[in-house]
Amino acid sequence: MERDRVRKLARIIVQVRLKNVSDADRAYLNDWLDEDERNRTMYRRIVRGECIARRLRQEDEISKSVNYIEVEKSVIHLLKNRKRERWFRIGSWGGTVAACLIGVVWYVTFGERENAGMVNDKPLEQIYVASFPEKNLETVLVLADGSKIDLERQVSRYILQENVIIEGEKGQLAYREQEKIQLESEMLNKVITGKEGYFLSLSDGTRVWLNGNSELEFPVSFVKDERVVTLRGEAYFEVARDVESPFIVQTRGLYTKVLGTSFNVKAYDDEPEVSTTLLSGKVEVCLPGDVGDSLAYATLSPGMQARVYANRNEIALRKVVAEDAIAWREGKFIFTDEEMSVVLHVLARWYGVNFIQEGKCRDYTFSGMVSRDEQLTAVLEMLTIAGGPRFDIKGKNVYIKEK
Repeated sequence: MERDRVRKLARIIVQVRLKNVSDADRAYLNDWLDEDERNRTMYRRIVRGECIARRLRQEDEISKSVNYIEVEKSVIHLLKNRKRERWFRIGSWGGTVAACLIGVVWYVTFGERENAGMVNDKPLEQIYVASFPEKNLETVLVLADGSKIDLERQVSRYILQENVIIEGEKGQLAYREQEKIQLESEMLNKVITGKEGYFLSLSDGTRVWLNGNSELEFPVSFVKDERVVTLRGEAYFEVARDVESPFIVQTRGLYTKVLGTSFNVKAYDDEPEVSTTLLSGKVEVCLPGDVGDSLAYATLSPGMQARVYANRNEIALRKVVAEDAIAWREGKFIFTDEEMSVVLHVLARWYGVNFIQEGKCRDYTFSGMVSRDEQLTAVLEMLTIAGGPRFDIKGKNVYIKEK
């Protein structure tokens, strides 16, 4: 669907919900609805449950002036994806569903991968597909001497070194260098997050948003020719530019080297892959080892993602919607043609459950967006309605059962 038409339809649909649509615009909408029954289906999905109206009310409560552009963007997202939508029969081929969760429009397609049309006949009695990792319930700061500070309760001002002051307030820490002095060695701190994320401003001015269940180890003051931090979990970086001192993010499977840019790194221990997604600027990625002398090496441009899979000594590159990689900062999950195991790992970590496969297992892929505020039962119900397996929740265990 051409861009101008999508935008016009989105504007009209919003005006319909506001009961402020002109006769000409209503006629334009009716013509589009009459073109294809799938257009009518999509329209019903968009307006069902007063998704737009709820979003408008929330916008108005917060700002007292509705941001109609953002509301229209939600509708545009649905309309632009209608032709890419895979329509399935409910049954062995899965299905399609669109709904509204917590005032945010979400759209989902769900089905088996084309190269995985057969059921895996390997007997599976009970296999842990995705387990809830042992994790911190609270966010803590670990100082160089090993002492810990509960950042959710003990938020105040701490002086770690003569030239660095830590300024703390709820949800964030800022490291401030009072003056530049020559230090013999780096003093390392570590922030470990609980379920919620955390914001850090490092001493060089680099801004870091940590996702939940993540760890970032970093120098209190950078004293070497390279600014090196170590990440476990996920974080979004906006790196302060310094051409004489590149910024390097080390993870278990991938090193990312930059001079000044914004990017997302995902490296959870319980997931089989590590990825770096570039939003702006340019980054270099390589396998762990000497950053300047690696067997696997690549340079990313904005909108590119580098992935390294477990037990593979190579870097895979692909084009992505870079903003989707940092949807977690806005309280959303966004998946694009992700395997079921990837989706379940994310849900297991967020909701604190274990997913256990019972019986034979099919291969599925999943695309969609959902609020992280939504209840697990509602999310799983959506997956089932969309053509996925059934889920049976028993305490902290969720059993996966084919229909």
